Amino acid sequence: IGEVELFTVIATLGAPLDVTAANGGIAIRNMAGQVTARATNGGISIAGCEGDHHLETKNGGISIDKVTGRLSAVTEGGPISLKLRDLAVPALEAITDSSGEIYCNVKDCSAGVGLWADDRKRLRIGGQTAPSIRLTSYSADIMIEQVR
Repeated sequence: IGEVELFTVIATLGAPLDVTAANGGIAIRNMAGQVTARATNGGISIAGCEGDHHLETKNGGISIDKVTGRLSAVTEGGPISLKLRDLAVPALEAITDSSGEIYCNVKDCSAGVGLWADDRKRLRIGGQTAPSIRLTSYSADIMIEQVR
C-alpha cells in the first residue's frame, strides 16, 4: 500500500482559499468567501459554504451540498452532484455532453419551470436572470436534487 498524505488547513472565515491537488481529492467545509479548488485524478467535495466558488476537476467528480452564493463547477471525466437545501431554487444552468445525462429531482423541473434543451443535455432554471450556479460536465452525468 502506498503512502497516504493528508493535509488539514484551518483558514480564517472569509479568507480567500485557493487549493490544488494532483492524484488526490479536496474536501472543503464551512467556508465563507472566495473558494477556488482544482483537482486532477481526484474529486472535490464542498459543503456548508457561502460566497464565490470555482471548482474544476479532471478525472474526478464534484459533490456540492448546502452551498450559497455564486458557483461554477466544471468536470472532465467525473459526475457532478448538487444538493439544494433551500425552498427557493436559485438561478441554475447545467450542461453535459453526449456521454452524460442530467437528472433533476427539483420541484421546478417537475413543474415544467425548468427550461430543457431538446436533447435534454442542457437545463436552465430561473428564467432570464443570470445563473448563480453553473454546472458543466464532459463525459459524465449531473444530478440535481432538493433535500430537506
